[in-house]
Amino acid sequence: MRCFHSVKFLNNHATIYDLPMTASSEYAVETFNLTKKFKVVETLPGEEERSKLARFLFGESFRGRVRVRERVVLDRVNLQVREGECLGLLGPNGAGKTTLLEILATALLPDDGTAKVMGYDVVRESGKVRRCITPVFPQFSVYDMWTARRNLEYAALLHDVPLGEVGRRVREALELVGLSERADDLVRKYSTGMRVRLILAMGLVVDNPVYLMDEPFTGIDPGTAKQLREFVRRELLEKRGRTVLLATNMLADAEELCDRVAIINEGRVVAVDTPANLKRKVQGVETVDLEVLTENAEALVDAAKGLEGVKACYLLRSASNPPGVASLRVLTPDSRSLLPSLIEAIHKANGKVRYVKVHEPTLEDVFIHYTGRGLCE
Repeated sequence: MRCFHSVKFLNNHATIYDLPMTASSEYAVETFNLTKKFKVVETLPGEEERSKLARFLFGESFRGRVRVRERVVLDRVNLQVREGECLGLLGPNGAGKTTLLEILATALLPDDGTAKVMGYDVVRESGKVRRCITPVFPQFSVYDMWTARRNLEYAALLHDVPLGEVGRRVREALELVGLSERADDLVRKYSTGMRVRLILAMGLVVDNPVYLMDEPFTGIDPGTAKQLREFVRRELLEKRGRTVLLATNMLADAEELCDRVAIINEGRVVAVDTPANLKRKVQGVETVDLEVLTENAEALVDAAKGLEGVKACYLLRSASNPPGVASLRVLTPDSRSLLPSLIEAIHKANGKVRYVKVHEPTLEDVFIHYTGRGLCE
């Protein structure tokens, strides 16, 4: 049985002891019927107008008559992740990805079901679980008025890194993520990409066997994101053999980094397999991407959906599109037969096609196949 070191402080002296890295379990992470519900407060129909005067008198927080309902965020989730594997949790915002990671990180309690990390139950053995995980959650901000070095030293002490190893781990982590020359700069001077590198460095300093990553590459430029994905693959998965759970709504993360992908929609896992196998499950479908000059993108979708042979149609959200340009994706079993009528329908909807590309299905097409909606919807 493999072990790793932890440390306790007694009378200002550090005592290092060995903690088993894994209990008896075949998987690094496993969940069984994991369920989580949140209470949601809603204003009753018709109350919005009636409460305008009350809000003027009593403040904007006044909501009138409300009702409380339960929203199921995770619905009987079953997953098994082997040691050394990278499993992607692919789904849109609000699908339940972050909630799942927070339960595995012992930050939330499940309402039903069980979850284990390295064989330890996240509820009954939460202390042991925390010594097995490396959380990489960009939304948990670093300290802007500290230097990168001090942030890393603080993270090391919080996670019981032995005192004699703190300096070495911090230096190695800074070098690996390319921040050595800026290690003593205040973090408030860092760019978004540098902050993500710092958060990854925190993970390297802690370096427990299971990494929980919540959309770590969101909000940074594509080039930097690609470099960081390559770093995670090379350093964490191939060199160190760590287990990674990666929550993302970015296709590049799932395609380039993940051994398997779990598609999550409205709290349910609807499919789990390798990216290649998931794509094979929608064989017989072709993807047609169009770039269209238009002032009414939604009208294009309505026009395309009315055509025979269209299995799905949705808009691609692209920050690079100038105003008046829409990117449209259509799924069809026969693009050659569909294209003439599709282009004609777009013209009738006051659109002008300026680019067409036909290609094999992507993971987003797989997601639509299972859920009926796009990742950005």
